[in-house]
Amino acid sequence: MASMLEYEFHKVWDSISTAKAVPYDFRHNYAIMNINAWTNKGFNFHDKLLYLSKSMGHTSLESTKYYYSLSPVMADILDKESSAGFDKIVPEVLPYE
Repeated sequence: MASMLEYEFHKVWDSISTAKAVPYDFRHNYAIMNINAWTNKGFNFHDKLLYLSKSMGHTSLESTKYYYSLSPVMADILDKESSAGFDKIVPEVLPYE
């Protein structure tokens, strides 16, 4: 059974779109929109990572690092800035099973 949030979300969403979506998609959008907005305003990975983590209510930075791997622009910047350490900073995104 869907939660009340999911029920209300789909009541509105299904009336305006045929695309599949879940309420959690808004969290992904929030994270990616912020990350993409930061790319042309200088680069300070650690400050922005901490800001995003706290604003999303994450209890560990590991949860937040995932979103950086979803942003191609940020992945390129991280690769350039950290070279060999890139894989240690941003975890590999495993295929969805």
